[in-house]
Amino acid sequence: MTAAGAFDGRRLETPSNLTPPSTRTTPSAAVLQTAAELQIPLGQRCLLGQLLAVVCRIGSSGYDEHQTANGLANANLPSTVRTYRFCTMNSRLAAQLEIFYGEATAAEARIYARLPRITAHSEGAPFTLQGEIVGPFSDFARCLPAKIPLREPYLAEPRTADAQLVAAVVPDPCFWLPEEPYCYRVKVEIRQGNQLLAEVHRTLGIRPLGIHQRRFYLQGKPWVVRAVVRDTMAEQDWEDARLLGAALFVSHASDELCQQASRQGVLVVAALQGDLNGDDLAAECRRLAEHAAVGLIVGPPTLAWSSACQAATRNILLGCRLSLPPFSEPDDPPSAIGLPEWANFALVGWPANLPAEKFAESVAALPVPVCAEALVESGRAEQTTGDASPSGEPSSVSRPASTLSAARAACDRLQSALAGRGEFAGYVHF
Repeated sequence: MTAAGAFDGRRLETPSNLTPPSTRTTPSAAVLQTAAELQIPLGQRCLLGQLLAVVCRIGSSGYDEHQTANGLANANLPSTVRTYRFCTMNSRLAAQLEIFYGEATAAEARIYARLPRITAHSEGAPFTLQGEIVGPFSDFARCLPAKIPLREPYLAEPRTADAQLVAAVVPDPCFWLPEEPYCYRVKVEIRQGNQLLAEVHRTLGIRPLGIHQRRFYLQGKPWVVRAVVRDTMAEQDWEDARLLGAALFVSHASDELCQQASRQGVLVVAALQGDLNGDDLAAECRRLAEHAAVGLIVGPPTLAWSSACQAATRNILLGCRLSLPPFSEPDDPPSAIGLPEWANFALVGWPANLPAEKFAESVAALPVPVCAEALVESGRAEQTTGDASPSGEPSSVSRPASTLSAARAACDRLQSALAGRGEFAGYVHF
């Protein structure tokens, strides 16, 4: 079985999100004010102030205590985290840090942090990485978190000459699964000598999701994607999605929706827009990859995948969204479908008036898992996917479902219409 890869991306908190120094209360002032209110003797308050002054000088790069905007909000996690304010150089440096998981079994999982060596030798002494992993955490279970340090890999592990690499072995890992969404907190410090340049916090979910031949596998078992198209979710929708085993196909995946999906245990299939390219595409890949729920990303075949995009999405399965030409004659041979090299699977729309047998025959030559997407066609909204057309064939045309549960039921009808005519690994319905 081939897994989704060994690398994952991250998104850096920008300095603009932090409180300006002129409007925030420093930690020392806040502590001393509290000490005065508690009527702590003056001598002890002076000693405390001197100690805090030393600490603030050591941390002269500056930090704020603020409500976390990235990662997974959880009852087991603290409501505030310490994040460092980066100057421009350090922001660019931290943005190159990759946090990812490699081989993962029921016995152990390996989590890595990697910084390109070319960056680490750009000026002065080489950079070093230090950090730790804490977890697991879940909204649905009380856990006893373990703390595991990130260290230099053993000689038996693969090393690269072009990168600084640290690793941690997590024993008996808890995976992020739709039924049991467990996550880990990762903290990595980037240092140059004794100087702390950047500190990165990341929430990581280990998804046992992979591909073998033309099928998806989840935790070693064949798995069929049944995704409903949603960009917004009501409170009841989350419970319905979890109970019905529905994934979300999202065209505009906001951080808020992805964070909620990560907590609720609902897999997200994120669709990339065709106008993204270059740095914008890499930044969007890093943003999506920081969410545990985002396990699949789809995009048009015209997307240009750079090395930065690959580094950000190597823990994610990549799908190419394809369209077939309109069907004209019953005896026409299936149209050839091209697939870019970066695609792990294909999402193919079922065109209007194309018989189910022809559609299945058209995608049969693809060497990757194929997901069928129901299409909405104007003028034919009275038909529902899987219902017989006037000619007696199942119709590819559907109307958008009014509720999430109705869309999930439409996925079953789509599967019923196609499963007996070809091999499909998933189904997407509006």
